[in-house]
Parts: sequence; structure tokens; C-alpha cells
Amino acid sequence: MNFGHPHRGSPSSGLSRDRINKACVEHLGFKIRASQWDASSLLSTRCIVEMPTGEGKTLTTLLAACSLAAKGRRVLIATANDYLASRDADWMSKLYESVGLSVSSVTTATPQQERASVYERNIVYGTLREFAFDFLRNSLNNRSKLHTDAEQIEFPIDVLIIDEADSILIDEARTPMIITAPVTDVNQAKESCYRWSSDVAKEFHRPRDYVRSDACLLYTSPSPRDRG
Repeated sequence: MNFGHPHRGSPSSGLSRDRINKACVEHLGFKIRASQWDASSLLSTRCIVEMPTGEGKTLTTLLAACSLAAKGRRVLIATANDYLASRDADWMSKLYESVGLSVSSVTTATPQQERASVYERNIVYGTLREFAFDFLRNSLNNRSKLHTDAEQIEFPIDVLIIDEADSILIDEARTPMIITAPVTDVNQAKESCYRWSSDVAKEFHRPRDYVRSDACLLYTSPSPRDRG
């Protein structure tokens, strides 16, 4: 994926509350409450905010995203599932566009060849799983270019706002995210070293060859191979 900027809006650090309030009334039909402004300010300064049901978390997230994106930050918003990611991006798109910001969403249904253009928006909604695996795929792709002249591409990591933090940071965090790639270039020297280390380690015995402490393993004698 090539993460460029052709679809990003032209944000202005001068986004005022009056302008956003006017956009909310025009496109959503209601004004922003003081509690939502306060909560968005806290989100913008790396705080966790707890809000009761019905207090307007979705709009609060939008306010924080607007504030950050208007200063040139690239904002990812992690939602609980694909439905909410798509719904929120579509629902809020007119408001974002009215203040000069671009928005989109990435879900499991988003084709790989289209994801680069999605990440070029100022604000992107999606699940943490989709963001994480796109980051891992990009890292694998860059790793394959380490010994070539090909340009490495930077994944748009700047700001991540998490909706439903307890679900994403606690419940979903129990499942590790792992991605693999086929081995195309085997380093014979490294492979031989790994195999030798594995064979030698099997011959170690405690306490003759090592002792265990709280911090690490301490080796007390030469390896069995060295002894003889």
C-alpha cells in the first residue's frame, strides 16, 4: 500500500467552535453540549473519558477528531465493529466535508487494493483489528524491501482515538494479532546457527550448567560441547 495524501482536505488550525456548531445544526440537526466540548478537549490531550449512555460519545469523538485533523494530524478512530465504523463515517461525512476535512472507513469488506486511498483521508474509522493488520502487512512489505532500492512506505500512525476503550483495550486485547509471510530468502548461516543453538540448549542441565534467578538465567560453566 502506498500511503500518500491526494485525498486529504486542506485543514485549518482556525476551526472554531462556532463553525463546528453551525455544521452540526445544519447536517445533524442539533447543537453540541458543553459536556461534549469538555470531553473532546480531554480526548485531544490523551485522556480517557467516561461518558454515560446517551451523552453523545460519537459526537464527542468527532469533535476531538476535527480538532486534531484541523492541525494537520492524521486521525484513526477505532470503533467496536465494522458496522459502527461504516455508519459513523457515512453519518458524519457531510459535517467533516463542510469544515474542509475528508473522512472514510476501512472494514473487512474493504479490498486490499483500495485501502491505501482510504488511509489518505484526514480521518479514518475502522476497528482496531483492521488497523493493526494493515500496519502489520505494511511492515512485512517494508521488510521485503530492506535490501533493495524500493521505497519503504510509512503507515499513517499519528493519532488513534478509541471508542469503547474497555472493550478494545481489555476484552479484545486478550486475543493476540499475528501475521506471517512465506520465507523467500533463507540465510544458511543464520539457520545453521539457530539449529546449533537449539541442539546445545537441550544438553544443558541445572544446576551444573545454569541457575535461575528472578531476573534471568545465569550460566555457570562452559557448554557441554566445549567440555568435551
